[in-house]
Amino acid sequence: MATIGLDKLYYAIITEGAGGVESYGAPKVLAKAISAELAPQIAEATLYADDGAAENVKEFTSATFTLGVDDLASDVMADLLGVTVDQNGVVVSTPDDAAPYVAVGFRAKRSNGKYQYFWLYRVKFGVPNNTLATKGESITFNTPSIVGTVMRRNKADGNGGHPWKVDVVEGATGVDQTVIDGWYSDVYEPDYSGSAVSLSDLAIGSINLSPTFDADVKEYTAATSNATNTITATLNDNTADVVITVNGDSLTNGGSASWETGENTVNITVTKGTSSKKYTVIVTKS
Repeated sequence: MATIGLDKLYYAIITEGAGGVESYGAPKVLAKAISAELAPQIAEATLYADDGAAENVKEFTSATFTLGVDDLASDVMADLLGVTVDQNGVVVSTPDDAAPYVAVGFRAKRSNGKYQYFWLYRVKFGVPNNTLATKGESITFNTPSIVGTVMRRNKADGNGGHPWKVDVVEGATGVDQTVIDGWYSDVYEPDYSGSAVSLSDLAIGSINLSPTFDADVKEYTAATSNATNTITATLNDNTADVVITVNGDSLTNGGSASWETGENTVNITVTKGTSSKKYTVIVTKS
């Protein structure tokens, strides 16, 4: 489907750990987007046998990402390009500037009014291009463009892969709206959890959950007049780990939670390897 818009341009600073494994900072606004062009580079090889093409392999190597923006603030330039901003707010560029790796997120509006959301996991930008011209009889806008190289990330996802991009279409079949709502809260982490990090049952005493518990539903509400209730989380995979917190305090699985009057937040996080799933129940004590 055709796209008719582009906005919500964000970046997240990457901190590299052992082996270059990435962790992502909180997303920040990059600039107002004017244009974006993503051009993947593909390595291709063909094996010939018996006088004909027998096999063909195509692999992603990198991509060129060209952004047109309205402006680049000095603090954004420091984050993206490694330039220095002095005490007077002047941007100082030197040949020794080392651009760091960042993740870049944005969204494109589609012709049906829905949005397609993107994260590029590992991008290094070069010095921006600026076109300047004297003022003539008509007004011409000259805005900066910045070109980055996109690479696969070093951090493996829950499926053992090393993704370079993720994208999702709002309202598509199987897309959880909470994923869309939280797209810019954190850099999206692929979720291959499936049943390995799911609960088969969740019980909070004898009180009813709303909606009725379903392993694929992550958010619930409940009401009680009791001072305490036992919380029992039953795992689909007994080799997974489960952590339960009530209002931020840890609780042993099968232990009793003490409720405060009003809303109480119960989080149940199931983890196995690099995959995890969190269930949340808001328990209201009258």
